[in-house]
Amino acid sequence: MKLLFGALFTTCLLLLAWPSQATLLDDIERTRDKGEVKQAEQQALALLNTARSTKNTELEADVLFELGLNAMERNNYPEARNWLNQAKQHYQHHNDELSMAKTYRQIGLTYRYQSDYPTALEFLYKALAIYQSKGSDRHLAAINNSLGVVLEKMGQFTKAITYHQQALEINSAIQDQSGIASALYNLADVRRKLGDFELALEYFHQALTLDEASQNKKNIAYSSYKVGYVNMQLGNLAQARQFMQRAHRLFIEIGAKRDIDWALSGLADLTLKEGNIEKAQAISLGIIERAEQNGYRSLLLDTQQTLIETYMAQKRFSDALTTIESAIPLAESMGEQHKVSQLLALHVDTLEKEGQLPEAFASLKRQKQLDETLFNKDRLDAIASAQAQTEFIRQENQIALLKQQQAVQKVQAENERENRQNILLGLTIVVLLAFLLYSRRSQRKYSRKLEQEVELRTTQLRKANEELSALSLTDKLTGLKNRRFLEHQLTVDIANTLQKRRQPDEEQQPSPADLCLFVIDLDEFKRINDNYGHAAGDRVLQQTAQRLKCIFRGSDFVIRWGGEEFVAIARDVKRTSAEALAQRVIDDMQATPFHLGDERFETITCSVGFACFPFNAENNNSDTLEKIFTTADNCLYAAKASGRNTWVGVNEINDVSALPISSSVAVLEQLAANGTLSLSRRH
Repeated sequence: MKLLFGALFTTCLLLLAWPSQATLLDDIERTRDKGEVKQAEQQALALLNTARSTKNTELEADVLFELGLNAMERNNYPEARNWLNQAKQHYQHHNDELSMAKTYRQIGLTYRYQSDYPTALEFLYKALAIYQSKGSDRHLAAINNSLGVVLEKMGQFTKAITYHQQALEINSAIQDQSGIASALYNLADVRRKLGDFELALEYFHQALTLDEASQNKKNIAYSSYKVGYVNMQLGNLAQARQFMQRAHRLFIEIGAKRDIDWALSGLADLTLKEGNIEKAQAISLGIIERAEQNGYRSLLLDTQQTLIETYMAQKRFSDALTTIESAIPLAESMGEQHKVSQLLALHVDTLEKEGQLPEAFASLKRQKQLDETLFNKDRLDAIASAQAQTEFIRQENQIALLKQQQAVQKVQAENERENRQNILLGLTIVVLLAFLLYSRRSQRKYSRKLEQEVELRTTQLRKANEELSALSLTDKLTGLKNRRFLEHQLTVDIANTLQKRRQPDEEQQPSPADLCLFVIDLDEFKRINDNYGHAAGDRVLQQTAQRLKCIFRGSDFVIRWGGEEFVAIARDVKRTSAEALAQRVIDDMQATPFHLGDERFETITCSVGFACFPFNAENNNSDTLEKIFTTADNCLYAAKASGRNTWVGVNEINDVSALPISSSVAVLEQLAANGTLSLSRRH
């Protein structure tokens, strides 16, 4: 018996002394954050054996997740996905949605690091869907940062800045210093790519200060590298080498293979700028060999560009051509269209130096065609983002003023009703006291009269409130302006456009002065409502509104016309840009699947019709709004008849007899052939 009690007592002591699961998992995370990845790996594997031997599947899932993070620290992304997918299966079994979301996010990041951006977005949007319904502010901040980084890599800088700004605001509100540092880092990197080096350097320094306070080696290394790289771009080469060498040393301490070569690639760029071409070339060749072996495509592409620069500096044009022609397909496969354009420009320059002029001309033509598709240039995108922010504030002020007016009128109406009721109550008391001897019949008659008066006043007040509500200029579902707003505003814009057109040549405004109206209709929208329900349809309309607001400038108008139909007004533009805008609407709408709820996504296309104003045939401004809208609307019908997911537009009308134009593509083409109008179609 004593032996039995002794054994039980010893067991209890061991259980009390054994650390909790949460503590053991925290130990792994702390060890990894210090840069001691090998030790973190050993801790995780030991804990995994314990979880499996005790059949603790919840603990096993958490350890598998930590092993995935360890593999990511070592830049071994296939291994990381293997661990994370195992963790995801356990979380699904336990219906642990928040843990599934964090796993989706990490899987998405593994694809991002290997430049598979569409797949990365697929997983990140899955995580976002869960976090929006069940996550915390910290979760939303993290997923916003991740989405911003991927969109930045895809060249969608405006959307990237929006997501990073949201992450910064959330982290600031919850005082998460690490999250603030991450958001500042990402915003700085977007600013760097837009050429705003001074502001980027300021942001990177702030991020580095926060990272040093947290003592996270990897984050310190990342921020140090970026501070050094921006200093290099600013010409501060000595400071650049100091920070970039620090980053390289820290990555070696952590044992992150890819990041070691990433820092080394920056040092190769710096060495080239310092004039040591041979050393820069040797460093680049070593990085390229290791990147090809390990499948680091993004690093491979960046380093190939550095190698091309060394060959050009040495006038080894043949070697430069070989490297360029190897890099272009790689950039295309990664969706890095901006880099493809840069490489094509190098290709043209190199072929010209080699005397291969026909080949250079062909490559130049290809580059120009690609540049035409890159309508939203980086710096212009940043300017448009600032304009959109200004216009957003102005519109918010308009809405706030309208709401304030409605509130004042409502209060006035309520006060009037209360005053009337008080007066009536006083009169009733006086009447009751003065005419106490009157018969009950007279009292009932008088009471009925009072009730009718109150009912009449109530009806009048209700009608006044309904009329006030009708003055609203905003569509409640999407937050866009509605048809009433367009009818008021566009009349003014039409008058301004006509006035600019009538000015003498010497007084013409230097900026574009055309007006382009786009009618946009979602294809087969009824199928969404029928298959997924009206709630899913409403989500699609809300997401469509957000996408259109990102496409058009802040100074333009985007309107919910009704149902699945939207109208956009591009103001003070060149009509030659209408085709590119219509194409961008088509491309952006189908580029990313719409979220329908409950982890359901669907790719949806749209059709676009547009009309440019003023018309050459315009000799008066009567019913001008109806003419422009009818022209664009009939172009939309022509686009629908052409098979959907396309656009048709009228750039010019030379003969007033063509109005209203036909919605038949064949008739429109005949009118274009005889010069009655100028027709544009997607080919």
